[in-house]
Amino acid sequence: MDIPNLKLGSSAIVQKRVTEGDTAVKYGSGQLDNLLATPPMVILMIEAAVKAVDHMLPEGMVTVGKHMEIHHMKPTVLGMVISVKAELEHQEGNDLYFGVKVFDEAGVVGEGKLVRAIVNKQKLLERANMRASEIKERNY
Repeated sequence: MDIPNLKLGSSAIVQKRVTEGDTAVKYGSGQLDNLLATPPMVILMIEAAVKAVDHMLPEGMVTVGKHMEIHHMKPTVLGMVISVKAELEHQEGNDLYFGVKVFDEAGVVGEGKLVRAIVNKQKLLERANMRASEIKERNY
């Protein structure tokens, strides 16, 4: 299947109210129990990138994460709403390059660059299953 050229500038926004489940304590990544942790921010960045482009892909194609760089610059407290916007900035073959910004009601709290690759879902699953069966056959 041919890789489609997607429309540059395609974007999506996802939003979430910060809850106790989004804190560093809950993720085991720190001791702060009233601030947004970095892992849920990253999850929302990925979700926004997927929502920006996956609906434009041909049947059987999906995007998968390949690379990301993030900056979590400001704290966000429980109860605030974070908004994450991902925008497709560039495409090289099957690689999609996104710019992502994260805001709360007070302003920018994070930003990042994501690269996602367009792949054939069935072939990806077949390769994953092959790798899993190779591991099962090893005798450790």
